Amino acid sequence: METRVAVCGIYGKTGALLAKKMVEGGKFTVSCGIERPGHPNLGADFGRFLGRDDLHIPVFDLEAFGRMMKKDPVDVVVDFTSAPASVLTVGLCAREGVQVVMGTTGFTPQQQEDLAGIVRQSGISMVMSSNYGIAANVMFKVVSVAAKVLGNRGFDVEIMDYHTRTKPDSPSGTAMTLGRLVSDALGWDLRKVGKYGRELRNDHPVRPREEIGFHSLRSGCVENDGSPGIYLAENTVYFGGAWDRLDIAIHDFGMEAIVPGVMAAVGFLGQNRAKGRIFSMLEVLGLEP
Repeated sequence: METRVAVCGIYGKTGALLAKKMVEGGKFTVSCGIERPGHPNLGADFGRFLGRDDLHIPVFDLEAFGRMMKKDPVDVVVDFTSAPASVLTVGLCAREGVQVVMGTTGFTPQQQEDLAGIVRQSGISMVMSSNYGIAANVMFKVVSVAAKVLGNRGFDVEIMDYHTRTKPDSPSGTAMTLGRLVSDALGWDLRKVGKYGRELRNDHPVRPREEIGFHSLRSGCVENDGSPGIYLAENTVYFGGAWDRLDIAIHDFGMEAIVPGVMAAVGFLGQNRAKGRIFSMLEVLGLEP
Protein backbone atom coordinates (compact mmCIF):
# COMPACT_ATOMS: atom_id res chain seq x y z
CA MET A 1 0.00 0.00 0.00
CA GLU A 2 1.26 3.48 -0.88
CA THR A 3 2.66 5.47 2.05
CA ARG A 4 1.99 9.19 1.70
CA VAL A 5 4.47 11.43 3.52
CA ALA A 6 4.52 15.10 4.53
CA VAL A 7 7.91 16.63 5.35
CA CYS A 8 8.16 19.43 7.94
CA GLY A 9 10.75 22.13 7.31
CA ILE A 10 10.95 20.97 3.71
CA TYR A 11 13.17 23.88 2.70
CA GLY A 12 15.54 23.38 5.62
CA LYS A 13 18.81 21.49 5.23
CA THR A 14 17.50 18.21 6.68
CA GLY A 15 13.94 18.42 5.37
CA ALA A 16 15.04 19.20 1.83
CA LEU A 17 17.53 16.33 1.85
CA LEU A 18 14.95 13.82 3.09
CA ALA A 19 12.27 14.96 0.65
CA LYS A 20 14.74 14.79 -2.24
CA LYS A 21 15.86 11.28 -1.30
CA MET A 22 12.27 10.09 -0.95
CA VAL A 23 11.42 11.46 -4.40
CA GLU A 24 14.49 9.82 -5.91
CA GLY A 25 13.92 6.52 -4.11
CA GLY A 26 10.32 6.18 -5.24
CA LYS A 27 9.38 3.97 -2.29
CA PHE A 28 7.19 6.61 -0.64
CA THR A 29 5.11 9.44 -2.04
CA VAL A 30 5.96 12.94 -0.81
CA SER A 31 2.50 14.50 -0.79
CA CYS A 32 3.37 17.94 0.56
CA GLY A 33 5.77 20.00 2.60
CA ILE A 34 5.21 22.07 5.74
CA GLU A 35 7.00 25.32 6.52
CA ARG A 36 6.76 28.08 9.11
CA PRO A 37 4.16 30.84 8.67
CA GLY A 38 5.51 33.60 6.46
CA HIS A 39 8.08 31.43 4.71
CA PRO A 40 8.70 32.92 1.24
CA ASN A 41 8.07 29.58 -0.51
CA LEU A 42 4.65 28.88 0.97
CA GLY A 43 2.25 28.00 -1.84
CA ALA A 44 5.07 27.11 -4.20
CA ASP A 45 5.74 23.59 -5.44
CA PHE A 46 8.77 21.85 -3.94
CA GLY A 47 9.39 20.21 -7.31
CA ARG A 48 10.74 23.51 -8.61
CA PHE A 49 13.40 23.40 -5.87
CA LEU A 50 14.53 20.12 -7.42
CA GLY A 51 14.31 21.49 -10.96
CA ARG A 52 11.15 19.53 -11.78
CA ASP A 53 7.66 20.76 -12.60
CA ASP A 54 5.90 17.41 -12.46
CA LEU A 55 6.11 16.48 -8.75
CA HIS A 56 3.05 18.34 -7.43
CA ILE A 57 4.38 18.76 -3.88
CA PRO A 58 2.65 21.88 -2.48
CA VAL A 59 4.06 23.60 0.61
CA PHE A 60 1.73 24.72 3.43
CA ASP A 61 2.05 26.25 6.86
CA LEU A 62 0.76 24.09 9.71
CA GLU A 63 -2.71 25.65 9.76
CA ALA A 64 -3.21 25.15 6.03
CA PHE A 65 -1.82 21.63 6.30
CA GLY A 66 -4.49 20.85 8.91
CA ARG A 67 -7.21 22.03 6.53
CA MET A 68 -5.75 19.98 3.70
CA MET A 69 -5.74 16.87 5.89
CA LYS A 70 -9.55 16.95 6.00
CA LYS A 71 -9.66 16.39 2.25
CA ASP A 72 -6.39 14.70 1.30
CA PRO A 73 -4.81 12.95 4.32
CA VAL A 74 -1.24 11.70 4.57
CA ASP A 75 0.01 8.63 6.42
CA VAL A 76 3.27 9.84 8.01
CA VAL A 77 4.72 13.22 8.92
CA VAL A 78 8.52 13.49 9.10
CA ASP A 79 9.67 16.26 11.44
CA PHE A 80 13.25 17.49 11.91
CA THR A 81 12.57 21.10 12.93
CA SER A 82 12.52 22.75 16.37
CA ALA A 83 11.10 21.62 19.69
CA PRO A 84 8.31 24.24 19.97
CA ALA A 85 7.21 23.69 16.37
CA SER A 86 7.35 19.91 16.71
CA VAL A 87 5.08 19.90 19.75
CA LEU A 88 2.43 21.75 17.71
CA THR A 89 2.89 19.40 14.76
CA VAL A 90 2.46 16.28 16.89
CA GLY A 91 -0.69 17.77 18.39
CA LEU A 92 -2.18 18.20 14.92
CA CYS A 93 -1.08 14.72 13.83
CA ALA A 94 -2.69 13.26 16.95
CA ARG A 95 -6.01 14.91 16.10
CA GLU A 96 -5.86 13.65 12.51
CA GLY A 97 -4.56 10.15 13.25
CA VAL A 98 -1.26 10.63 11.41
CA GLN A 99 1.87 8.69 12.38
CA VAL A 100 5.08 10.65 13.05
CA VAL A 101 8.81 10.17 12.47
CA MET A 102 10.36 12.61 14.96
CA GLY A 103 13.98 13.66 14.58
CA THR A 104 13.85 16.99 16.42
CA THR A 105 16.10 17.27 19.48
CA GLY A 106 16.34 19.78 22.31
CA PHE A 107 13.01 18.97 23.97
CA THR A 108 12.68 19.89 27.62
CA PRO A 109 11.70 17.08 30.04
CA GLN A 110 8.21 18.59 30.20
CA GLN A 111 7.89 18.65 26.42
CA GLN A 112 8.98 15.00 26.28
CA GLU A 113 6.29 14.09 28.81
CA ASP A 114 3.73 16.09 26.85
CA LEU A 115 4.61 14.31 23.61
CA ALA A 116 4.38 10.90 25.25
CA GLY A 117 0.96 11.80 26.65
CA ILE A 118 -0.30 13.08 23.30
CA VAL A 119 0.79 9.90 21.54
CA ARG A 120 -0.65 7.63 24.22
CA GLN A 121 -4.02 9.38 24.41
CA SER A 122 -4.48 9.77 20.66
CA GLY A 123 -3.40 6.24 19.77
CA ILE A 124 -1.02 7.24 16.97
CA SER A 125 2.43 5.69 16.55
CA MET A 126 5.63 7.70 16.58
CA VAL A 127 9.27 6.80 16.02
CA MET A 128 11.50 9.14 18.00
CA SER A 129 15.28 9.19 17.96
CA SER A 130 18.04 11.70 18.54
CA ASN A 131 20.02 10.07 15.72
CA TYR A 132 18.62 8.06 12.80
CA GLY A 133 21.99 6.81 11.60
CA ILE A 134 22.15 3.03 11.42
CA ALA A 135 25.68 2.95 12.84
CA ALA A 136 24.71 5.38 15.62
CA ASN A 137 21.91 3.09 16.76
CA VAL A 138 24.23 0.10 16.81
CA MET A 139 26.45 2.30 18.99
CA PHE A 140 23.51 2.92 21.33
CA LYS A 141 23.12 -0.82 21.79
CA VAL A 142 26.84 -1.40 22.32
CA VAL A 143 27.09 1.44 24.87
CA SER A 144 24.17 0.05 26.86
CA VAL A 145 25.88 -3.35 27.09
CA ALA A 146 29.27 -1.81 27.92
CA ALA A 147 27.76 0.32 30.68
CA LYS A 148 26.25 -2.69 32.41
CA VAL A 149 29.58 -4.52 32.41
CA LEU A 150 32.09 -1.71 32.95
CA GLY A 151 30.05 0.76 34.96
CA ASN A 152 29.38 -1.84 37.60
CA ARG A 153 33.11 -2.54 37.84
CA GLY A 154 34.29 0.93 38.74
CA PHE A 155 34.82 2.44 35.30
CA ASP A 156 34.16 6.17 35.03
CA VAL A 157 31.93 7.41 32.19
CA GLU A 158 32.51 10.62 30.23
CA ILE A 159 30.68 11.71 27.06
CA MET A 160 31.92 14.24 24.52
CA ASP A 161 30.14 15.61 21.46
CA TYR A 162 31.60 17.78 18.72
CA HIS A 163 29.34 19.58 16.26
CA THR A 164 29.46 22.60 14.00
CA ARG A 165 29.03 26.08 15.44
CA THR A 166 25.37 26.24 14.33
CA LYS A 167 24.23 23.34 16.53
CA PRO A 168 21.57 24.90 18.79
CA ASP A 169 21.37 22.38 21.63
CA SER A 170 24.16 21.40 23.97
CA PRO A 171 24.87 18.62 24.80
CA SER A 172 23.66 17.12 21.54
CA GLY A 173 20.58 14.94 21.45
CA THR A 174 22.80 11.97 20.65
CA ALA A 175 25.02 12.69 23.67
CA MET A 176 21.97 12.93 25.92
CA THR A 177 20.65 9.63 24.57
CA LEU A 178 24.01 8.03 25.34
CA GLY A 179 23.88 9.45 28.86
CA ARG A 180 20.38 8.11 29.42
CA LEU A 181 21.41 4.67 28.17
CA VAL A 182 24.35 4.59 30.60
CA SER A 183 22.32 5.85 33.55
CA ASP A 184 19.47 3.42 32.82
CA ALA A 185 21.92 0.51 32.55
CA LEU A 186 23.39 1.39 35.95
CA GLY A 187 20.16 2.30 37.70
CA TRP A 188 21.21 5.93 38.14
CA ASP A 189 19.10 9.08 37.87
CA LEU A 190 20.65 11.18 35.10
CA ARG A 191 19.21 14.35 36.63
CA LYS A 192 21.38 13.72 39.69
CA VAL A 193 24.54 12.24 38.18
CA GLY A 194 24.92 14.36 35.04
CA LYS A 195 27.86 16.79 35.20
CA TYR A 196 27.87 19.35 32.39
CA GLY A 197 31.37 20.74 31.89
CA ARG A 198 33.90 21.52 34.61
CA GLU A 199 34.53 25.11 35.57
CA LEU A 200 37.96 26.66 36.09
CA ARG A 201 39.15 26.01 39.63
CA ASN A 202 42.10 24.45 41.44
CA ASP A 203 40.30 22.61 44.19
CA HIS A 204 38.02 20.19 42.37
CA PRO A 205 36.79 17.44 44.69
CA VAL A 206 37.55 13.85 43.78
CA ARG A 207 35.28 12.75 40.95
CA PRO A 208 32.42 10.67 42.39
CA ARG A 209 31.87 7.22 40.97
CA GLU A 210 28.21 7.92 40.24
CA GLU A 211 28.78 10.70 37.74
CA ILE A 212 28.44 11.02 33.98
CA GLY A 213 30.44 13.91 32.57
CA PHE A 214 29.23 15.74 29.44
CA HIS A 215 31.47 17.96 27.32
CA SER A 216 30.38 19.81 24.16
CA LEU A 217 32.59 21.33 21.46
CA ARG A 218 31.17 23.67 18.81
CA SER A 219 33.34 24.82 15.93
CA GLY A 220 33.27 25.56 12.21
CA CYS A 221 30.60 25.13 9.53
CA VAL A 222 30.55 28.06 7.11
CA GLU A 223 33.06 28.64 4.31
CA ASN A 224 34.46 32.10 3.51
CA ASP A 225 32.08 32.48 0.57
CA GLY A 226 29.08 31.85 2.84
CA SER A 227 28.40 28.33 1.57
CA PRO A 228 28.02 25.48 4.06
CA GLY A 229 31.22 23.82 5.14
CA ILE A 230 31.82 20.10 5.58
CA TYR A 231 29.37 18.68 8.09
CA LEU A 232 31.07 16.74 10.84
CA ALA A 233 29.59 15.40 14.05
CA GLU A 234 31.28 13.19 16.61
CA ASN A 235 29.90 11.60 19.76
CA THR A 236 32.21 9.58 22.00
CA VAL A 237 31.66 7.65 25.23
CA TYR A 238 34.77 7.05 27.34
CA PHE A 239 34.77 4.20 29.86
CA GLY A 240 37.86 4.83 32.00
CA GLY A 241 39.24 2.16 34.30
CA ALA A 242 42.35 1.99 36.46
CA TRP A 243 44.46 0.24 33.81
CA ASP A 244 42.50 0.50 30.58
CA ARG A 245 39.95 2.65 28.77
CA LEU A 246 37.31 1.82 26.18
CA ASP A 247 36.26 4.55 23.73
CA ILE A 248 33.11 4.06 21.68
CA ALA A 249 32.61 6.72 19.01
CA ILE A 250 30.45 7.58 16.03
CA HIS A 251 31.63 9.97 13.30
CA ASP A 252 29.08 11.46 10.90
CA PHE A 253 30.51 12.98 7.73
CA GLY A 254 27.24 14.24 6.27
CA MET A 255 23.50 14.44 6.86
CA GLU A 256 23.11 11.60 4.36
CA ALA A 257 24.01 9.24 7.22
CA ILE A 258 20.47 9.50 8.59
CA VAL A 259 18.63 8.84 5.32
CA PRO A 260 18.49 4.99 5.46
CA GLY A 261 17.28 5.11 9.06
CA VAL A 262 14.54 7.64 8.31
CA MET A 263 13.37 5.53 5.38
CA ALA A 264 13.29 2.47 7.62
CA ALA A 265 11.26 4.39 10.23
CA VAL A 266 8.69 5.53 7.66
CA GLY A 267 8.32 1.96 6.41
CA PHE A 268 8.05 0.68 9.97
CA LEU A 269 5.18 3.05 10.75
CA GLY A 270 3.43 1.89 7.62
CA GLN A 271 3.26 -1.54 9.28
CA ASN A 272 2.72 -0.34 12.86
CA ARG A 273 -0.01 2.27 12.73
CA ALA A 274 -2.17 3.35 15.63
CA LYS A 275 -0.25 1.64 18.44
CA GLY A 276 -0.49 4.54 20.89
CA ARG A 277 3.20 4.51 21.74
CA ILE A 278 6.61 5.91 20.90
CA PHE A 279 9.02 3.47 19.23
CA SER A 280 12.80 3.74 19.29
CA MET A 281 15.07 3.20 16.31
CA LEU A 282 16.44 0.16 18.12
CA GLU A 283 12.99 -1.38 17.74
CA VAL A 284 12.76 -0.30 14.09
CA LEU A 285 16.10 -2.02 13.40
CA GLY A 286 15.22 -5.15 15.37
CA LEU A 287 17.88 -4.49 18.02
CA GLU A 288 15.21 -4.56 20.72
CA PRO A 289 11.98 -6.55 20.84
